Amino acid sequence: MMIWGITTGYKPTNEQRLQAQELASEWQLPYVERGHASLRRLAERTRISHWLVQLQRGLVATDGKTRLEFHLQMAKLRALNWERKRQDHFADLLHEVSPEHFLDATFGRGSDAIMAAYTVPENVEIIALEKSFPVYAVGRDGLRSMKVPEAPALTAALRRIHLLHVDVNDYLKKQPDNHFDVIYFDFMFHHTVSQTNNLSDLRIFAAQAGLDEKLWEDAKRVAKKRIIVKNRPFASWFKTHPPTFLRGGTYSRVVYGVWNL
Repeated sequence: MMIWGITTGYKPTNEQRLQAQELASEWQLPYVERGHASLRRLAERTRISHWLVQLQRGLVATDGKTRLEFHLQMAKLRALNWERKRQDHFADLLHEVSPEHFLDATFGRGSDAIMAAYTVPENVEIIALEKSFPVYAVGRDGLRSMKVPEAPALTAALRRIHLLHVDVNDYLKKQPDNHFDVIYFDFMFHHTVSQTNNLSDLRIFAAQAGLDEKLWEDAKRVAKKRIIVKNRPFASWFKTHPPTFLRGGTYSRVVYGVWNL
């Protein structure tokens, strides 16, 4: 069982301490002064097993062994490639249908939601969902506070994403028909991809789930133009629910399944 608390790094600034206290109040979690104690010592003293740590570089989630931080490594590379070549399979799939309302049903690292916000017109609504509390907490902090001085447009894209802490099943049930032009799913695959070791920390904190028939029916009801699912080329879902087409590189280990509605 995960028991969460909030603290700071060593020698926090007054601003960092205040930020941590405000988050503790918002999420009704215990705030623990760090002092000179290690997280292991704090855990022994408080029986809190998992921590959100407010640092200068942002909010970090940890179980004492693994850290989850918000970073833009993949998003920055994709944005740079887009500026140079206007090439990105995911962005292309969005531009083909000119969405006004886009839903990323599984935020995770946020790379695809960020790419959507970066490449579509500014008036497009970008909603993202995350069921896992620590993934949501770290993601929300990054979207709100991270700055990319060398790429102001990327910073602006982060601010445009509205991230919600909610289960996609519960969320879609409450949405009207045809509410989103495009709905996107990436459930982190059920097959490990060797090149995606950067997902290992995310997997520890993620709320593992997958597509099922009920969720699929709700997605088809709520999506107006297109549903996109990211997965391995041989994923069973693509076999039982054949997409309109698959999009990806010739030798890509992951592809986008696309259902036109």
